Amino acid sequence: MNQIVPEEESSLNLEDQNIMVQSAVTPSFLDDFVMALKKDSSQKIGDFYHQWLRERIHDESYELFNQGVVLSCCYGTLVYPYNKIKSNLPNLSIDELTRRNWGKWRIDLHPPKHVEDLKTLVWHLRNSLSHSLVSTQSDTGLIIKFVFEDRPDENSDVNFRFIIGVNDLRQFIFKFGMGCLTGEWD
Repeated sequence: MNQIVPEEESSLNLEDQNIMVQSAVTPSFLDDFVMALKKDSSQKIGDFYHQWLRERIHDESYELFNQGVVLSCCYGTLVYPYNKIKSNLPNLSIDELTRRNWGKWRIDLHPPKHVEDLKTLVWHLRNSLSHSLVSTQSDTGLIIKFVFEDRPDENSDVNFRFIIGVNDLRQFIFKFGMGCLTGEWD
């Protein structure tokens, strides 16, 4: 994506601007696709997608699966319902989440303290999303990992870092969301 506002004129860097644009553009794509399907139910999403990029976005590099979409899903699952679900979260240890195949990740803590359970992990992830302390890592320009950080307050150093690959994050969010909806924490 092209930069919307030069960084020196904005408090947002290029990555932050891209996330905001991607988050805003994806619902537009979905709305347009639904309307196109109503007109012609034989349309294929891939054909529609490339035509839509040319006509609406004028940028063939836009990816439908992008940081904005992933962070929107995380927000809707971890942040939005947090106050209503936090007291009902199970006491699942980090080891138990791993055994139940919730994905693979790495947690770094400074100074060393231990995130022992799902409740503490979700609290840190919620803070990270709420305070824009999420970034990405990539080797080839493709997003391969998300980095969620947390800190006690805005003047303190980061004391929590959660690094997770895109597919593992998708799996974690799906399992967490299903657990919240059904009460079954597989």
